[in-house]
Amino acid sequence: MTIETITVFKQDPAPIYKQIADQIATMIEEGDLKANSKLPTHRWLADKLGVTVGTITRAYAEVERRGLVEAKVGAGTYVSDTNRPSWVFEQSTVAQGEMNFGYNIPPLLDRGDMLKQAMQRISSSNSHLNQLMLYQPPAGLDAHRSIVAKWLNEKGIKLAAHRMLFSSGAQHAIQMVLNTFTRAGDTVLVEKYTYPGVISLARQNQLTLKGVDMDEFGITPESLEVCCQRYSPRFIYLTPTLQNPTTAIMPEERRRDILRICESYDVYVIEDEINGLLLEKAPSPMVNFAPERVIHIGAFSKCLAPGLRVGYMSAPEKLYQHLVMTLQNHSWMISLCSLP
Repeated sequence: MTIETITVFKQDPAPIYKQIADQIATMIEEGDLKANSKLPTHRWLADKLGVTVGTITRAYAEVERRGLVEAKVGAGTYVSDTNRPSWVFEQSTVAQGEMNFGYNIPPLLDRGDMLKQAMQRISSSNSHLNQLMLYQPPAGLDAHRSIVAKWLNEKGIKLAAHRMLFSSGAQHAIQMVLNTFTRAGDTVLVEKYTYPGVISLARQNQLTLKGVDMDEFGITPESLEVCCQRYSPRFIYLTPTLQNPTTAIMPEERRRDILRICESYDVYVIEDEINGLLLEKAPSPMVNFAPERVIHIGAFSKCLAPGLRVGYMSAPEKLYQHLVMTLQNHSWMISLCSLP
């Protein structure tokens, strides 16, 4: 069975795009279409089957939603290699003096004294200790949000405390956004080369990711506009500062251009600023320019310690309460034992 043997039956109650998707899926599962093999162009298959290009686009998107193929911008659609190693963290086994560049992990430093002093301060107050044992609001305590917001403002990240909530790290924050505002089959834009963690989350949520072409400064406005017109996304996920994996830093003018395009197409930016605090003079984050267009995500894992598992996000007013509800559904609250 080959791609040329696909047939469609107009009398079949199943939509034509789903008939095509099911047959492609069967070919992949039975080994007729091998891993990394390229599928025909949308136009070629549409002409062969006598259907519209849009029908083939929907069929390919359905197969991609099932995790069986992967669309690569400017290159075509390829059968996924299910034997590739999954994105799972493993403790490094490299010899002393070597570094594993497979993960973005801070260097191992002696933080024992710092942690001991912090714990001693907490343990000196019975009221603080007792508070740790109580339920808290899902969004976190106002005092904690104010402290973190003040610290971030001093670093040039202009976040309002009342728009903030905490998470169990940046990965959890991204998961909350996708769980709250997307559904299976939706398309989310990402950088052409993007963080593996967001790919894993997209697969889990059965989302389709479309890569936006990049240059040495990050995604280009021209490519973003084409993708907005072609895919009508609601979200784009970006790491504009020290982009993972390219380490590109998007200049301020480019950030403003990207935001103008997102505003015109009603696309929200998920700004992952996990590495932003590592630079002494980082460009202003995108949330500073458009707080009603940007969901800003950060965490202390890179600048303090990954074991803290504390992230934070700031959301536009109209989206904020939806995220609070998702956090409550996930874990009710973030443990105060982890917070500063």
